Amino acid sequence: MSRKFKQKTVPPVDCEENNPLATKSETIYSTKADKPVKSESAFFLKTAFIIIFVCFLCEIFVFNARHFVTNWGDGQIDMSSPECSISNMDFNKQYGLFIPTGEGKPEIVFPNINKRVVTVYIDAVFTDEEFANKQSFQINYGSEEHPNKTTSAFYVIRGVEESKYVTLHTYGKVSHIRLMYGDQYITAAIRGVTLNKPVPLKIFWPRLLLFSIVAFCIVVIKRKNFFSLPLRSNSVGQKILTYGIMLAFTAYLFMLMLFYAPFSLKRPFKENFANEPEPWDQYNAEIVDAILDGHAYLNMWSTEGLKTLKNPYDPEERIAANVYPPWDHVYYNGRFYSYFGIVQVLVLSLPYKLITGRYIPTRVAVFIFSALAGVFLMLIWRRLVFRYMKKMPLGMYALGLLTVAMCSMLSFLVVRPRVYEVAISAALSFTASGFWLILGNSAKKKSRCTEIAVGSLCMALSVGCRTSHMFFLLLIPFVLFDELKEWWNYKKRFLGLCACVATPIMLVACGLMWYNYIRYGSVFEFGHNYLICHIYVKAGYLINPVGMLTKILIGFFCYIVPSFDIKASFPFVYLKTIETSSTFKTGIFNTSAMGLIALPVTWFISGIAMVKRIINNKQKPIFYLVVAMITLGFLQILIVMLAGGVIIRYCVDFFWLFVLSGLFCAYFIYRGIAKYQEKIIQIQQQKSLNLCEMTNIVITTTMIISILLIFLVTLNGNGEGSSIWNNNPAVYYSIQRLLGFNTW
Repeated sequence: MSRKFKQKTVPPVDCEENNPLATKSETIYSTKADKPVKSESAFFLKTAFIIIFVCFLCEIFVFNARHFVTNWGDGQIDMSSPECSISNMDFNKQYGLFIPTGEGKPEIVFPNINKRVVTVYIDAVFTDEEFANKQSFQINYGSEEHPNKTTSAFYVIRGVEESKYVTLHTYGKVSHIRLMYGDQYITAAIRGVTLNKPVPLKIFWPRLLLFSIVAFCIVVIKRKNFFSLPLRSNSVGQKILTYGIMLAFTAYLFMLMLFYAPFSLKRPFKENFANEPEPWDQYNAEIVDAILDGHAYLNMWSTEGLKTLKNPYDPEERIAANVYPPWDHVYYNGRFYSYFGIVQVLVLSLPYKLITGRYIPTRVAVFIFSALAGVFLMLIWRRLVFRYMKKMPLGMYALGLLTVAMCSMLSFLVVRPRVYEVAISAALSFTASGFWLILGNSAKKKSRCTEIAVGSLCMALSVGCRTSHMFFLLLIPFVLFDELKEWWNYKKRFLGLCACVATPIMLVACGLMWYNYIRYGSVFEFGHNYLICHIYVKAGYLINPVGMLTKILIGFFCYIVPSFDIKASFPFVYLKTIETSSTFKTGIFNTSAMGLIALPVTWFISGIAMVKRIINNKQKPIFYLVVAMITLGFLQILIVMLAGGVIIRYCVDFFWLFVLSGLFCAYFIYRGIAKYQEKIIQIQQQKSLNLCEMTNIVITTTMIISILLIFLVTLNGNGEGSSIWNNNPAVYYSIQRLLGFNTW
């Protein structure tokens, strides 16, 4: 009996929107004898079960390998052994603790062991109940390979039982074990030390859950072909994905703010989290008090010492006279002022003080402005995509959202919340919000004029936070290029559009010039010439042209070239400072900076010439905008190098410009390859190597690497302040167990 075949015709798929290889209609044959296809839910349920089972096995046999390895010791030895000796420690019978006497380096020695030792268990008890959270130790031992070997310093962490077990990878039998405190700052006593105590088997459920979720998401993405799905502006699911990514990034910044705060277990949570700003915090304390007192000068510092100096701006003269005024304050006409802008004080610090009666914590202010800046940068990316890059795959768009936010370096502001970070984060939040509004989404004339006016106002207010942001106002005509061109022949509309842009800017400019005048007697003086800092600012203008050019070139080198070390220990990537003193003898204020090309997503900017040939006439405005963004990015590097130096927080001023430009170039390179492959298929009448899909994979990979790199580097701090490890080592250890493999 012959089978009956039923022909199904699948409509052709548009090459530009979905799959460039599917240029013809495809015919699929099915028979009545075909087996029924299993439901998606059954497949995902089975997959989830397999993933959880495999991750559970990995948790036991891979991540708990120390449990099995440490059972190979030759019997346990504790401090009750008669040969064990203790130096510079007294035994407290009441608490059962060996407490260092402070008269030498405490040591516990196990001599004449002659056994295989695989672990040393240190039962440390912290005596400082408020702030002590870790204690460093070192072990000196002798083995058949190393008669006298000393380990690097390791830490016992408060509240983390696993940190008390130290695994020794010795060669053969051990002759002796000597346990020593690793530094002079001693915060822990010892209840006991045991050799060859096996590490207990313990399942770390957060890691099991994380690995299971990641593996399941990979399966779902592959199954649903997520990175090739078309982008739809009216899709509810895609909107939820967009706002979910924004919420996740905001939560990430909040956790950084929380974990970078030095915690005390004995203080209320509110006091740990919402501490008052430092006494020298100009934004959240000094300027607020000055405004409430009705004047522009700061009244928190004495100026008597400076009045006696011939040149109070020369640091060498101040040191010689034993005068030490506050750094980074402006000294003018016998009074102190702040050279920072006033806008962020008016919109946040002052209202908070008036409402609550307290100063807003600096870390909270930095978090608020950084979170707003990150959200608006993602909204800019979304608006640019739906206006100029509508055929972008969903996966590229979603990862682009996270890449723009993460690679803007905002996390480096949150981990070191100071007055400088308040200014930078506030300026970027106003610039990004204004940029997003001017891009616009309203078709109505009145609503559009409102968007442009409010957007121009926000971008102008950013100048009141950080002066260098005035150059970002040059982006406005590039954003409004189409509308200016359309309304050029309609003079009233054209002049109305110009008025919407110019009026808010002029109003803010007048306000800022008035503020400058009442402080320094000049509308164009922002206080930089009267700055009290570690260098003589005016002397910097006297550098010869060759020296100035050398300084600028060094700055470009440090801000562009990657500057980090790769290590085997978590978090694997560590920032480092590029040495510049041998090239520029006068000296540059130089700290560790990321280096722009450390982010692979920015490499696509090198294809800007190729992009110019790919885009059509309707897409010319976005191309000109990207060129302007790249130009302004290099201009910002020049400005921060002349005004400050190489500091990682300055990267926030320009990294977002290069990241957006890199994503733009990446998309149009992808589109160009898709069109090129379509022509090849039409000529050869057969499928060839899927270059379009390969390009999508390369772009996706660069974004993932860029995001992970920023995440890992942030965990270790920004090179100027503390880290999670210093303030909350238990949290750091948990993250290490989640992502690191150096717990063996």
